Amino acid sequence: AMVVPEVKKTKTVTPIVEAKASSGDIEFWNKLVKVKSDQKRKEEILASHPIVVIPEGTKRIPGYLFDKSLNLKGVRFNSDIAEIGMGDFRGCKNLGPVVVIPKGVKKIYSYAFENCSSLKKVVLPNNIIVDRLAFVDSGITEVEFETEPPRGVVISYGAFKHCDKHMTKEMKEKIKSIGSGAFK
Repeated sequence: AMVVPEVKKTKTVTPIVEAKASSGDIEFWNKLVKVKSDQKRKEEILASHPIVVIPEGTKRIPGYLFDKSLNLKGVRFNSDIAEIGMGDFRGCKNLGPVVVIPKGVKKIYSYAFENCSSLKKVVLPNNIIVDRLAFVDSGITEVEFETEPPRGVVISYGAFKHCDKHMTKEMKEKIKSIGSGAFK
């Protein structure tokens, strides 16, 4: 049986941790990329490996790679990832509850996490652009920033459209102060 270490609850900011991929993770990643356009095969692979570790050296996720992958439950990025492409995780309804975006990511493109209804929290680094509709219709109720106040974060129009209904007033105000049209 696998022993899971107990995690202590603390009030500190979530560290932006980059994942190190094992050889098994790399093998799964290569299989996924190879069957990219075959949704059925992709789902079969993800069923046995629902948490994907994106290997070092991968700067970009192939566009729409995880689009509508219902078996994807978690993703861990490496430090080489520079951007999260358009629609990369669109419709991954079981992804979450937290996604940590590494420091090297400079942009999250439109629809990247659209309709990720199980996603409750995203941790963003400084100096990132969150493109239009990046988290539209997702389950996000909390955005955590690398620093308080966040530095160099750009939140585009509609980036968190329809996410405000479950957010605290304080969370909404903080996001609106960075991007006035974030919820429109």
